[in-house]
Parts: sequence; C-alpha cells; structure tokens
Amino acid sequence: MKDLKCIVVGVDYSECSDNALREAARIASWHDARLICFHVFEEEIMEDFRKHYELDSEEVLVNAREHLARHVESVLLRADAETKVVIGYPFKEVLREVEESKADLLVLGSRGHRQKDSRRSGVFAARCIRKAPVEVMLVRQHQARPFESIVACIDFSETSRIAARRALEIARQDGASVEFLHVLATPLVADGSNLGPGMFMTALDTEPIVESCEANLKTWVEELTGEDPVGVMVTCVVKEGISPSNVLIEHLSEGGADLAVLGTRGRTGLRSLLLGTTAERLIHEAPCSTLAIKPEGFRYEVS
Repeated sequence: MKDLKCIVVGVDYSECSDNALREAARIASWHDARLICFHVFEEEIMEDFRKHYELDSEEVLVNAREHLARHVESVLLRADAETKVVIGYPFKEVLREVEESKADLLVLGSRGHRQKDSRRSGVFAARCIRKAPVEVMLVRQHQARPFESIVACIDFSETSRIAARRALEIARQDGASVEFLHVLATPLVADGSNLGPGMFMTALDTEPIVESCEANLKTWVEELTGEDPVGVMVTCVVKEGISPSNVLIEHLSEGGADLAVLGTRGRTGLRSLLLGTTAERLIHEAPCSTLAIKPEGFRYEVS
C-alpha cells in the first residue's frame, strides 16, 4: 500500500478549509508524513495593496505568514506544523507547490468564501481534482470530525483498486466502516412495438446480472482485503439504474456516508483529465467529502 510522504493542504480561512486542515493532519500523523499548510495571497489583492496602500510585498508576506502560523496553531492545537505563503494565482501556485514538494496528496475544502451554494464543490476545488497530478481530497463544510462511514466506488478497474485500498486505510485511521459500492447501468433495448425516432426503450431483466455482479464484487473485495480487513467493518452493495450518477448520489445521501472514494480516468500525457460523467457529477454534487484517485502516470504541466 502506498505510503504517503508529503501532504499539502490549502488554507483559505474558510470553515471548509479548517476541516480539511484537521483531516490532513490526521492523515499526516498516520503516515508520519510532512504536512505543508499552504496559503496563496492572490496577485490581484497584492496589486491593490501596492496601489492604494503603498505596502511593500515582503512586509505583507511576513504578516501573512505570521497570521497563517497562528491560525494553523489555533485549529490543530499545536505549533509545529509547516506553513507557507506565496503571492500568485491560487490554481497555479497550488499545483506548483504539489510538484515542487513532491506531495502525494492534496487536501482542500470543497468550497471557499466565494462559493455560495454549499451543496456543490467550488470551481477551484473541482479544477484541482482535474489537473493535480496526485490524489485530491475535498472536505465538506460540515465534516468537522473524523470520518465514520466511507463508500468506495468500484468499477473493477486498477484505479478503483487503489481507491479501495485508500478507503480501507482511512477507515482504519478514523475508525470508520467501508461500503464497497458498484453501480450497474440498466441495459436498455429498443421496443419493436414502436419503431422510428420515437421508439420506446425497455429495460432488460437485470436480476441475474445484479446477482453476478454481487458475486464478483464479493470475490474482488475478499481478494483485496483477505479474510480479515484489519478490524474494519466491510459491506458490499450492488445497485442498478438508468443513470449511475443519480443512483450513486442518492445512495450517498440516503446512507449518510461522509466520504466517497473513487478513481478518475485519463491518459498519461494529456493536459486535461477526462473524469467521466459519473465522477464529474459526484465531485460537484456529492453530499459528502470526496477523495479522487488518479490513474497511474497522470501528469499536468503548469504553464
């Protein structure tokens, strides 16, 4: 299992980022990893300071670093956390820090001060999930405590295998349960009673398919965890529906999960990551925190 060496957590002083900071600290402690608490002082704000207040950039940075250190200490109740403040554009600076520090994980609040809709992830957070070359965890505003119920979204790919391992790891860390969930898209066939552009689509009988998926998922999880998943309570669930994303989001809402772990998909060398419809919707609309696992070898160059 991957051993995390360095974790970068973005701090923007929102409630979401405070919760992200706490979770990042728990993960760092579990792995004995370096924790970098990172804040970007936006270039546009600095320009206003220079223009209207005649403040020196270095003076502003010194004050910002002192403020960040005090804030992190007040949230984590310790004074030994590493803090860093830079001037620039948040997206580019965060990705640059991830690259330069050789971070294994980026942790962010799911939305910042500018995001009004608390039900959706902010644009900045979603963009980082697309582009950051590492795993990205988005922590929701209400997630002030360790996770209790984790859902690992499984499609039997190698990336979802990594996601499953990470879900088990966090469950052991936080004392949570893990549900391995596979969503089957309901197969549809054309109804010959009404041919043409307005033809009806009829769902096939999915009971045998669901039973087969349940058996495959159980075997897959047993191979992953062994006979004893180290004290973690594990369950396997297969659901089906015409819209997998709807099924997944409804399941997370009804089940009260507080973390969903999923693998994204993409190709090495592409400048953008294709998440897929289900992953895209989950990241934006999930009622809980999310952890996105990247395909092996994914890279993004910061221009």
